[in-house]
Order: sequence, then structure tokens, then C-alpha cells
Amino acid sequence: MQLIASFTALRGTEEAMGDLLAAYAAVVRSGDGTAQLDACQGPSTLAARPGGFLVVEQYRDEAAFRAPVNAAALTACNKDLAPLISGDVALRLLRPLHAE
Repeated sequence: MQLIASFTALRGTEEAMGDLLAAYAAVVRSGDGTAQLDACQGPSTLAARPGGFLVVEQYRDEAAFRAPVNAAALTACNKDLAPLISGDVALRLLRPLHAE
């Protein structure tokens, strides 16, 4: 299971957002079912300026994604990030395809 989120920081909050995402990533990476978590910063394609962020999370399965440590970390991170975000957050929840 994979979650991809992309969003843009309010001008002047990029460093604070990066710090929050780095702390969130460290907590979630320590989870038993976390296969990968990358938080990246780069130019926003919408605004053509620094401030774009992309978070890619991959979990062993849905149970790992919903594990209490991950759910609590996500709730806390979202609360802290919300006032720093400009515009909408694009979320994609992906499940892998398996050949029969």
C-alpha cells in the first residue's frame, strides 16, 4: 500500500514544514510495517517557486498503514502542518496490482 501526498507551503514556512516532515518521517520509518517513507522538497509546479513538497509512504500492507504508531504520528503531523499549507493537498492512496 502506498500513499502519495503533494502540497505547497505558505511563503516563509518552508523550513518549518521541512522540519515537521523530517520528524514525522523519522517516527514512521521506525514502524514495523513501513517499507519506505520519503519526504522531498522542490519547486512547486503550480507556483514555480520553492515551497513544493512531496511525501511518499509505502507500507507492507493496510494493517501496517493503519497501525497505531503511524496513525498517531499522521494525526499529529497533519495538525501541525495544516496552518502552513497554501491551497489544496493532493492525496493518492495506491494498492499494488498482483498477477494471478
